[in-house]
Amino acid sequence: MSEFIRALAGSATQPSISLERIYPTDRRGLWGAVTSPSAASRWLGTIVGAPSRPGERFAVELGPDDVADCMLEDCSPMDRLVIGWTWGDEPPGRVTVELFDAEVGTGLRLTHALLTPDTGADYGGGWEELLTDLVAWLDGRPHPDRVPGVLARQWQAMADGALELVRDLPATPDRVWQALTSGMGEWWWSHWPDVTVEADVRPGGRYEIAAPGAGITLSGAYLAVEPTTHLAYTWQWSDADGTAPDEAVDLRLEAIPTGTRLTVRHTGAWADGTAAEAYREGWGFTLGQLEAALTAS
Repeated sequence: MSEFIRALAGSATQPSISLERIYPTDRRGLWGAVTSPSAASRWLGTIVGAPSRPGERFAVELGPDDVADCMLEDCSPMDRLVIGWTWGDEPPGRVTVELFDAEVGTGLRLTHALLTPDTGADYGGGWEELLTDLVAWLDGRPHPDRVPGVLARQWQAMADGALELVRDLPATPDRVWQALTSGMGEWWWSHWPDVTVEADVRPGGRYEIAAPGAGITLSGAYLAVEPTTHLAYTWQWSDADGTAPDEAVDLRLEAIPTGTRLTVRHTGAWADGTAAEAYREGWGFTLGQLEAALTAS
């Protein structure tokens, strides 16, 4: 199994990719590996410029004739870095790097948002290669050999197999948002009596929904939190058969005359359409529980 947790979120027309991995160093060491120009040159590329505050620009030379124009948007030392990213004629994107504590080492989550359908898979594969080079450098090993294009094809398969469904709900976006965040415990899997919900609804925060009697735990991290309009998170379903890897859910809320249109996009590294169809049935049932709760309140 891959040491990465992959997530493909966003929409079909504007995808975002996210990668999460634990690194064998402390928070200070990992932050330095990401932000120090001399360290970054060992795994990422040459950093041209030295931004010290938001709004300042710099460049990342990834290779010959391969340069990304960047702008520092936000920086919380040892915690979070947000960079505006433009390459060639592509629309501007945004790269967010977040560090988090792990049982052993330090976790890093990288999200590249505001991509295009033509670039999402390539960026997913490219960042996965670079973040693999980072762990090799931290371990004092040479960069691993790889077959070009393999990882990008895996990301493209996730995009091609995405499940999407739409549900019109009889409530305002504010009420639907509350139900999808702080109010999940009132309706999610309400057919089981022992369900518990914990949710720290913020970018990088984690959630867990457990149904002990059914032997199911659902957990993950929030990738995007835009109140009343957009919620995205990684999705790890664990049961007696194991844990499903590399899945993500993206929720979009749109006000309509009768209430709210909710668009659900669920992606994963599925070998065929069986998992997507099972999730389609599951989401239909779960959204029915949400609609019933909204109607009753």
